[in-house]
Amino acid sequence: EIQQDTTDRFGVLPEQAQLLIKVAEIKYLLRCCRVKKVQETRLHEVEAEFSSLSEQQIARIIIVVEQRPEKYRLSSDYKLYLSFETKFATDVKRQLAYADELIALLEPLEISMGSSY
Repeated sequence: EIQQDTTDRFGVLPEQAQLLIKVAEIKYLLRCCRVKKVQETRLHEVEAEFSSLSEQQIARIIIVVEQRPEKYRLSSDYKLYLSFETKFATDVKRQLAYADELIALLEPLEISMGSSY
C-alpha cells in the first residue's frame, strides 16, 4: 500500500527504494508471525526461529506446513524452514525477487497466526 501511494504521488520508484519498502514489509510480517530470528541455513533455504508460541499458534503453523510441504518444513524444536526458488544475490533485481518470494511465504503464516499488529 505504501509503495502504491508513493508511486501514485512521485512516479515509479527506483529499485533501491522498492527494496527498502519490501524490507519494511518483511520486518512487519516477521513481527506478526512472532519470528525472533531469521538466517539462511543453506542454498535456497531460510530458518525462522519463533519467540514463544501458544499451542494454538503452533497448530496453525502446522496447518500451513501441511498445505505446502514443498515450501515449509517444521523441526521438532519449532524452527520453520522456508524453501526458496530464488537465490539471494547482491544485485537489486534479484534481491527484489528474493524479497517478493519471502513475503509470499510469510503471508500465509501471518494470516494463520491471527496477528494483532
